Amino acid sequence: MPTLKPSVTSDSNLIEENGPQSYGISGISLDSLSELAEKIKIDELVLFQTVVTRGSFSSAARHLRLSAPTASKKIKKMEERLGYALFDRTTRLIKMTDFGEQFLQYSAKILNELENTHNFLLNSEQEPAGILTIGIPQWILSEIGGQFFVEFRKKYPKITFAIYNVLASRLNDDVEVDLYIHAFEPKSRKWASQTILEIELEYFASKSYIERSPELVHPLQLVQHDVLSIRNPFWPVSSLPWQDEGVLRWMPIKSIATLDSFDALLDWSSNGLGVIICPTNLIDGTNLESKLYRLFEPKFKIRYPLKAFQSAGSVTPPKTKVFLEELTQYFKSYSCQKGNNSFHSDT
Repeated sequence: MPTLKPSVTSDSNLIEENGPQSYGISGISLDSLSELAEKIKIDELVLFQTVVTRGSFSSAARHLRLSAPTASKKIKKMEERLGYALFDRTTRLIKMTDFGEQFLQYSAKILNELENTHNFLLNSEQEPAGILTIGIPQWILSEIGGQFFVEFRKKYPKITFAIYNVLASRLNDDVEVDLYIHAFEPKSRKWASQTILEIELEYFASKSYIERSPELVHPLQLVQHDVLSIRNPFWPVSSLPWQDEGVLRWMPIKSIATLDSFDALLDWSSNGLGVIICPTNLIDGTNLESKLYRLFEPKFKIRYPLKAFQSAGSVTPPKTKVFLEELTQYFKSYSCQKGNNSFHSDT
């Protein structure tokens, strides 16, 4: 059994940054490739990356549906074949060696290229196919409506859907979806995005609340009012936005409740419990128009881009590409038909 070395210096001949062996198959022999294939197994690279991103062997094992001892043995075997330790096991915390830090960068490139190769093969198919897994909050899904999916399936019968109601606060590296649609940027670096629409937000309150409260003519007056908030980790704590001549500003508020659901938010506010901020399309053209009233002039409307997030650095699969094209076109026509400018297409 080879002795594991704790680290590797930057001038190690194991990883050459300037030599021809680092770039392209033309600079490396088939024998060398075969030798490399013996040392590096794809499932072990995935496990290594998962241990690093999740911070522990046990968490990575659960994520990949392995036992913790199996995960630990796989990493140990890879270290033995490489001849270098990837992790410093003298501490209770997961800490990579110097070699592990360097190997992480190269292994990430390998996995990314494998994913691109997989997507290239998918792109070579004549007709988009497969299960499209989408994370989307319920209030956005309700605006798309079932008819869109009926028409989409007629056009692309080989694409099926798995749809999850994923909150913006839970969008991270652990969320296993092909596509995530929301207005807020996730904190994780895993995702790349494209804007497909703009959503308008305004402040509303019930008639009973307006009648018993001080007059409201400017958003800054909300500091004196009861406010119902939607849970959103991307906004400052105890603050809400307002638009000032095209500039987004923040003001402190007195939140009497923070909720996860727009349905609950609308219900509480329509019963006179407080002021809310929400997308105008949730109220315009619905039975809530007679229950909730705009508080401020149109110049105070807030616009947020509705974005589609997908894995960064990968080729967009055909099933995802055609879905985004059809969805963007749908919202463009939807906005024109509804005529209330709740949604604005960027295309």
